[in-house]
Amino acid sequence: MAELICRLAIHYPRTGTSTAEFAALAEDWAEDLAEYPLPVVERAVRLCRTERGRKFFPTTGEMLDFCEQAQGELRRHNARLALPEPDEMGEAELARNRQRCAEILARLRAAGHPGPSPCGGGFPEGAAKGARPQRTC
Repeated sequence: MAELICRLAIHYPRTGTSTAEFAALAEDWAEDLAEYPLPVVERAVRLCRTERGRKFFPTTGEMLDFCEQAQGELRRHNARLALPEPDEMGEAELARNRQRCAEILARLRAAGHPGPSPCGGGFPEGAAKGARPQRTC
């Protein structure tokens, strides 16, 4: 945390701040920003540093605002990357799908189609209705 404050302080020179005062400032920041993970604080420092028109070193309250902004960006980014929840097929839906497949297969057989083939046999495009499928194996 102290390194981040030092890097930020370089962009906003302060005269008359002793090493002891700077160390106390670093401790306060570490305490006040402790609830945020380091990547969020790093992003907040960058947001502060690149804010147009900023001329003075930020207060802890301003840094908390930057951290909230950075955390929101991180959440939105992670939400965009997240995979959707898997679609769990319930037993009822599985049974309904099996029944539908059995009905389709029965209609095909009634129409003279021999049924599914492990070789990919099926109705060729343009074949007459009721024609036997061509086998490929």
